Amino acid sequence: MRSPKRKSFQIYASKACIENSERNSLHWCIFALAIIYSVRGSQHVSVDQKEVRFSWQGFRYIFPTPEKTARIASAYDRGILAKRDIAPWRDELKEPISIEPVQHKRPSKHVKAKAPKRSSGRKCSRNGSTRWAGRRI
Repeated sequence: MRSPKRKSFQIYASKACIENSERNSLHWCIFALAIIYSVRGSQHVSVDQKEVRFSWQGFRYIFPTPEKTARIASAYDRGILAKRDIAPWRDELKEPISIEPVQHKRPSKHVKAKAPKRSSGRKCSRNGSTRWAGRRI
């Protein structure tokens, strides 16, 4: 049974998130790591200037990026702020843009994988099939 869709998430950007982050990265920025640490079970997290996207418990959530977070991330990406200058902060993801079920792309159960074709004639390969215990056959 799926849990009900959530309309908001509390996010805490800890010192560990700040230290482990990468500049100019959608998936390893400070706020993306904060989402991974704060929302247990979140997957496929992506954060940009305008939107925050992640999957959680069977749903794909898209939220607008909070203003405070966008300012800190923008200054950090441009090199104005260093990691040592950023203090941990709390923010909230609220008013989702979209909440949709996760789309799984799996092969159909009825499709079988094709076995590699074998030739009817005997052919030797170059990787030693013409030798037996080091001796030429």
